[in-house]
Amino acid sequence: MHLNRIDYLLECYYLQQLTEAEWSELHHLLLQDDQETVEQAFIRLMEKYNTDQETFAPLETSQIERILAIDKVPETEIIMGGPTEHKSNVFQLRLGIAAAVACIVLVCGIYWYQPESKKTPSQRTIAADFEPGHDGGMLSLPNGRIIQLDNSSDNKNSLAVSAGVSLQYDSAQAVYSLSQPQAQAQNIYHTIETPNGRRYHLTLSDCTQIWLNAGSKLRFPIAFNGALREVFLTGEAYFEVSKNPQLPFLVNINNNDSKIEVLGTHFNVSSYPEDNGFVTTLLEGKVRIFNKQAELILQPGDRAISYADGSIQLKNRAINKTDVDWKNNYFSFSDDNIESVMLELARWYDIKVEYQGPKSTATFSGKIGKKLSFTQVMEIIGGADIKFSLDTTATNRKVVIKTAY
Repeated sequence: MHLNRIDYLLECYYLQQLTEAEWSELHHLLLQDDQETVEQAFIRLMEKYNTDQETFAPLETSQIERILAIDKVPETEIIMGGPTEHKSNVFQLRLGIAAAVACIVLVCGIYWYQPESKKTPSQRTIAADFEPGHDGGMLSLPNGRIIQLDNSSDNKNSLAVSAGVSLQYDSAQAVYSLSQPQAQAQNIYHTIETPNGRRYHLTLSDCTQIWLNAGSKLRFPIAFNGALREVFLTGEAYFEVSKNPQLPFLVNINNNDSKIEVLGTHFNVSSYPEDNGFVTTLLEGKVRIFNKQAELILQPGDRAISYADGSIQLKNRAINKTDVDWKNNYFSFSDDNIESVMLELARWYDIKVEYQGPKSTATFSGKIGKKLSFTQVMEIIGGADIKFSLDTTATNRKVVIKTAY
């Protein structure tokens, strides 16, 4: 009876026939049922409507893993997107279940292949769209050579960058290694840049791991031999610093006098030009933020904003996980206005954004997977409440937001 009920509810969702009570019931079942039960229910749904082999792709193991990773997100993290001032319990419920189910059927290849007559206008396929970003970037060497990391093969590429220092890299990750303990390469710097639409994972020669978000740049020595381990960041990065009390780790922000000093810790730094300073979120350990005007020591859970005028302000003492969700391939919003939301999307989809109409006062909260296309993300964030048009030509890549609040 229970299995039949899941099949019935999923089919009703597919056919756009769920009642309000059934929305709530399906939402509960997706969160509570075990992996195999949910997996088999979706497979049965696909098989039932898979009359044309060209219409639906087979459900592969990797797809199932992504599906279940989405639908098993804790209830407090399920997407509840949409304008805060227009939310109701029913509206939140619909978007919560849409986040769990729509993402699942999108991956399975079902949602976009529903018969057009059974879709609402906002659900119909839009021919023009922007695909999500991916791993990659550019590695700049001192001799002027630029390695396009996007074009790297799936196998690791090896490069001897200096005596005693080697590099292995592919499109997703670069690892610097010391073949001898005291490699004399402290004056040799490399730069990795992730333009909009790219991200990258880097392991330094001291085993420090760094994740670079889209629109970021990191300059770093290929080996550390001085009194400090210092790197230079513009944009956003998540650091897991290898502990070495004798060799403090220093992050220089935007090549100015603002710095973050650590011994070994996990923290996130966002220093985009539009941030008017930079935001540091500490998850583990201890860091010291300082410049010529101010200094502040952060404890785990602290979040501090360092402003362009040199002042530093502690914002809260509760870990703000939304600051680091990007590393795990999620957009995460917490009472953000439409301009803040679109800044995040613009970097990941490598687009320009324009606005028409009065400025919206609505705010948005929620968590959305970054593997969806731009249009799919916008469907979840605002549904029919946000009107937008796309210019997908190579020269423009522009989105026009038409606010309606």
